[in-house]
Amino acid sequence: MFLHSFSRSLRVVLIAVSAFFLCSAIGLPATWAQTAAPVPDRAHMEEVLRGLNSGSSVGQVALAPDGKHLAWIQLAPEGAEIRVAPLGNLAGSQRISAAAPGRHCHEGEIAWSPNSATLVFFSDCAHPEEQTDLYSARLDGAPAHRLTVLNGYVGAPAFSPDGESIAFLYVEGATRPAGALAAMKPPAGVIGEDGVEIQRVAVTRLDVAAPNALQVTPANLHVFEFDWSPNSKSLA
Repeated sequence: MFLHSFSRSLRVVLIAVSAFFLCSAIGLPATWAQTAAPVPDRAHMEEVLRGLNSGSSVGQVALAPDGKHLAWIQLAPEGAEIRVAPLGNLAGSQRISAAAPGRHCHEGEIAWSPNSATLVFFSDCAHPEEQTDLYSARLDGAPAHRLTVLNGYVGAPAFSPDGESIAFLYVEGATRPAGALAAMKPPAGVIGEDGVEIQRVAVTRLDVAAPNALQVTPANLHVFEFDWSPNSKSLA
């Protein structure tokens, strides 16, 4: 008798709870309609879409060692360009480039000199879409100075601590980055002996009169990363 009465009471409670939630659910759409944000009209949506095209993508960012200037790569349809601005006034940036006024090249991989007076970067201005070379530029508006004449893949420029030399990775004769994720050229000749691309470290001086670079690591030693010694006389 007790179990029968308990079961009957439980059914009554469940029916009441179900009725409560059903009534609440029926009233939900009206509540949502009162709190939902208004649907934007077509003109507003088109304005937002137009604004997306006016934005700029930013690549590498580099803070000067003295903390006073910021350099960054700004990506645009006509090509990547280097911008430099005082840290407190980024809107007042100036372009740093090896290109003539009104011309654009693909430029990037920036590195500051230890005294924060000079930027080095790679640019394809001399051979557009084919080969990048290392250039240096000061912040006083003087034309950029070409430091190398290269033939191959380059990257990762790094100033020596004394600010006199710049080292970088160089694969002479290569047309692609060194690594398993980059497409390889078809193998030819003796496999494992002919056409092997070795990534080495090359060095040039900031005050070089004519563009040139010297490969300083062994021809049979593939270099992935490197760093300068504190006295600027050797590399690890």
